[in-house]
Amino acid sequence: MTSIKLFLCSFFMLIIHNLSAAKQDLWETTINEVTIFEDYPVVNKLVNTDKEEKYTINIMLLRTKDFQQYKELRLKGLLEFPKAFSASYSEEENKSDLFWKSRIKKNIIFGAFENKKLIGVIHFSQLKPRKMNHRGIIWGMFVDPQWQNKKIDSLLLESLIKYAKLLVQQLHLTCITTNNTAIALYKKYGFIIHTTKSKSLLYENSYFDEHLMMYEYRT
Repeated sequence: MTSIKLFLCSFFMLIIHNLSAAKQDLWETTINEVTIFEDYPVVNKLVNTDKEEKYTINIMLLRTKDFQQYKELRLKGLLEFPKAFSASYSEEENKSDLFWKSRIKKNIIFGAFENKKLIGVIHFSQLKPRKMNHRGIIWGMFVDPQWQNKKIDSLLLESLIKYAKLLVQQLHLTCITTNNTAIALYKKYGFIIHTTKSKSLLYENSYFDEHLMMYEYRT
């Protein structure tokens, strides 16, 4: 069973780097209703048919050519919502293009695209130590304020949960205790609070507590 799981994980990871027709078939067998949008594998989609506001949101893996849009969205989140992130705007604003490209290469980052515009992101990293690599970390989820309250955060989280199932047994994340909207979203998808860290973040001379939340896949 272990060898089969390792084989599936290795085979699945190939799609991240090579977007061939054969790998499109793999996505179609693991995530429902996969399509191709300008050589991207679309892992999830939201179509709003309201006459007053029609749009289509595609959830896709980021590639290095997306680094400029990714950089701008990430910095916007750090600047406008500093309490939502452990990182700071001042720490990342002057990072080189190589830094942003490298982050995309080293992490699994799903992006929400409206047409060709990146409007939301969510990050995933699998822990490296052998005794801990059954665990994955979700971090840095952010949706552009103009597109919030349109279920795009749900679409991003749902896509990542489906993807990570092939790699890990647990998903972990942190969230400040005052972010009730985010906490409600995570709970909706099955995350539970297992620990609360007192004075976990310090911002502008104020302390903020953080919930550590976990999602466990059912075997």
